[in-house]
Formats: sequence, structure tokens, C-alpha cells
Amino acid sequence: MKPFLAALLFTILAAGAPGQTSVWTIRENGNTVYLAGSAHILREKDFPLPAAFDAAFEEADILVLEADIDGVSNAHNMPDDFRRLFWLENGETLRDRLSGRTCSLLEKKAAELSIPMESISNMRPVIALTVLSTLKLMHLGFSLPGVDMHYLAMAKEKSMPLMYLESVAAHLEAALAMGDGEEEAYVLSSLKGLDDAGPELAEILEAWRGGTGGVIERGLEELAGQFPETYRRTVADRNHAWLPLIVSYLASPETEFVIAGAAHFYGPDGLLALLAGAGYAVEQVN
Repeated sequence: MKPFLAALLFTILAAGAPGQTSVWTIRENGNTVYLAGSAHILREKDFPLPAAFDAAFEEADILVLEADIDGVSNAHNMPDDFRRLFWLENGETLRDRLSGRTCSLLEKKAAELSIPMESISNMRPVIALTVLSTLKLMHLGFSLPGVDMHYLAMAKEKSMPLMYLESVAAHLEAALAMGDGEEEAYVLSSLKGLDDAGPELAEILEAWRGGTGGVIERGLEELAGQFPETYRRTVADRNHAWLPLIVSYLASPETEFVIAGAAHFYGPDGLLALLAGAGYAVEQVN
């Protein structure tokens, strides 16, 4: 699996098997927490979602998301000192940060997606890559809000309380950490991965409705091997930070429905392994 698809593990992947879902429960003293692996952007044919998602939502009193999605979407309203993380400074351009070879490939991909290079030339490399990747996904039919946005809208309709695993600032900093210190290799590998994204994503999403983690775990292993700092900052560190929060929900009589990117649940640093290691029985919902 190419680094581009490994990165997308944080947004749309979950491998599957008939009769299983990417929904789990943990229980203690009669209290229950539901956990769900999210696909953050979907195609029209991916709906309706597996019934286990709706069942968990209906039983929940509180919806817990990675971060305040509305706040992330309105990041342009944040203070200048934070917004500067998205843009290069002092007249610097992508050509100052990336090799001529990588910039040429970036320009080629931008042209294929009808994006004027001038509109992204002053962005930080990972942000420019995100813009191209998002538009590529839209061209492939990924144009609908994913699991988290779907249930956020439903929660707002019924005035369900909301909680978050991390702040908007922490969420955006994690996204910006992709390829940090390895920008050249990360961007080059990811751009090459765009060419094969369609067939591979179609195969992965065909299995998304289930809940076994083989495809995800292989992708995470490759990400950790090729870009260990990206893996640490975007996956491992966040999972370890979220663990005590999730465990604390078991002290509440309310039932929480926790939705996080599916890749956060698998591998040795995944939430499933961390919860099991802390002594909790994690049950998969069928």
C-alpha cells in the first residue's frame, strides 16, 4: 500500500467480514461505551450505513467525536498565529521546500485536477497535498459527509450533548504533522499514489462495512516503517492520549458513542489493543 493510501487510513478505511462491523462496546459496572471506526468521507452508494451504527447511536446519550468538526471546518477564523501553520512565510514557495522533480509532479497533478498552481504555491507542502488529494477523492465520487458528520447532524437534530477527544488545535496540528521532517519523500510518494487511488480505494471500501483489521494493520505497518514520525504523531501519540478519556466515560451512567477514524482502532498502538491491555473486554458488535 502506497503512503498516500496509508495516510487515508485516518479518513476512510476499515476492512471487513460478513456479519461483523466496525462498532465495539466496552462495559464496566453496568455502564457502556460504544466505539465506532469512522469513514470521514463517503460515496452515495456507501449509504445506508451498517445497522450497528444506527443501533449504537440510538442507545447513546452523548456523541463523542475526535474534535469539534465545525471548529475544524472554520479554521480560517482562527488567530493569525495558528493560520500561519497552513502557509509558507517570507515569500517562500513550494519550490523552496521541494525538489524540482517533486514540484514538477505536483504541477502535473494540479493541472490534471484543474487547479491553478498559483493557488497552492504558497501553501505548506502537506496542505497543498491535502488539497490535491481531496479533489482527487471528489473526482472518484467521494463527495458525501462521512460517518462522523452524518451522526453529528443527527445529534444536533435531537439536541444530543457532544464531547471531543481532542481540541481543534491538536486535531489540526496532527494533520499538519503528516510528513513533518520528511516532506520531500512523503509528498513524492503520496503524489505517485494518487494514480492508483481509485481501484485500491474501491477494493478497500467494498470491505468497509465489516470490522476486521488486516488491511488497516498492514497499512499502518508500512506507514510506521516509511514515515515513523508521521505515524507517531498522527496515530500512536493521539491514541495513547485518548485512552484515559475513553476509560473515564465508563464512570458515567450515560452511554457514550465514540466515533474516531477507523485506523485509530488497529495495530499495537490501536485503541482496541490499548483497551485490552488496560484490562477491558472489547466486544465487537455483529
